[in-house]
Amino acid sequence: DYKRYKDVQQQDPLGNQGSGKRLLVDAALLAFSLFLFGSTVYGIYQDAQSVPGTMSNYENYAYIALTKPAWAIGLCCFCFVMFEGGGGAIEWFLSREFFGYISKLTFCMYLIHPLILSLYFCNMVQSVRFTVFNYAVAFLGILFATAVVSFVVTLFAELPLSNFQGFLLRPKKQRKPNPAS
Repeated sequence: DYKRYKDVQQQDPLGNQGSGKRLLVDAALLAFSLFLFGSTVYGIYQDAQSVPGTMSNYENYAYIALTKPAWAIGLCCFCFVMFEGGGGAIEWFLSREFFGYISKLTFCMYLIHPLILSLYFCNMVQSVRFTVFNYAVAFLGILFATAVVSFVVTLFAELPLSNFQGFLLRPKKQRKPNPAS
């Protein structure tokens, strides 16, 4: 239970709640995670400005091999700070109720989006032109279609099946022996 976790967290036996050292560690971890996020996303920005890129094959291999672990380490540090209550405005924003509803759809959206993309691109009658406007409209349209289809699939397939699974896996009640027999 999250509320009980927060209550236990606020009763820190070491008295470190809000201490300067803890704030410094939280700020350092948050800065480190944001640095890793930025370097993995924008690390090859200069190379991406020209085609073909200026990176050697070995630099490209190193970038590809190290960005996913760097992103995972950054995400771990970021989540640690958020779960420990040191996120401030970022934590407040991410803990809004809206994100709870969206989080229930994310896995279904992940599974549905290749189907929506295939339907969109396979039904085009002319080649794709990547202007800013076309890209934005296509992105928002595909995002909306994916969200709607995922909502319908979640509502009419995932929830009934999870309820049925819960019904099947529910432990059977023990029958009390009849004392009259």
